[in-house]
Amino acid sequence: MEQEETIHLEFNLRKAVEILIYVSRRIEEPTILRVFKLVYLAEKLHLERYGLMLCNDRYDALQYGPAPRNMYDIVNEARYVDDYGFRVRERNIEVLREENREHLSEATIFCLDEVLKQFGDEPIGRLVEASHDRAWEEAWRERGEVRRFEMPLESIVDKLKDGAEILAYLRNEGL
Repeated sequence: MEQEETIHLEFNLRKAVEILIYVSRRIEEPTILRVFKLVYLAEKLHLERYGLMLCNDRYDALQYGPAPRNMYDIVNEARYVDDYGFRVRERNIEVLREENREHLSEATIFCLDEVLKQFGDEPIGRLVEASHDRAWEEAWRERGEVRRFEMPLESIVDKLKDGAEILAYLRNEGL
């Protein structure tokens, strides 16, 4: 059987930054871990409802669950520069401005708000548990000795309701 080509979509930096700001402004404790968990849960909802990713980030399996790869790099860079509209102090994201909604679709805002409503006030342990899905478990088992291991988009989508149809759509749109 022929192996399907891996889906790679172009990362949207501007949208990613605005998503980080949007989520961080709306929760009491905007730790990096909490924000990343909420983004991952919103990502899955957005994929299920619209067949699209929030900002086309890739996800890595880390010890405490999935982490958006490019957002992870942005957040680490924000420890040293204030170029993104937020900075990072220790484990917290400190927002310096409001999000620019021109870069956030109604669908994106809807999914972020739904996840914030459901999980925004949950203890971090509950968020970690909610994000430790089968896609994360598979990637985490395969990682070997490395600290972070890519979670293929196909693996994330495959576990969603109507995953096969969403994958077919993404392959058609993304490649």
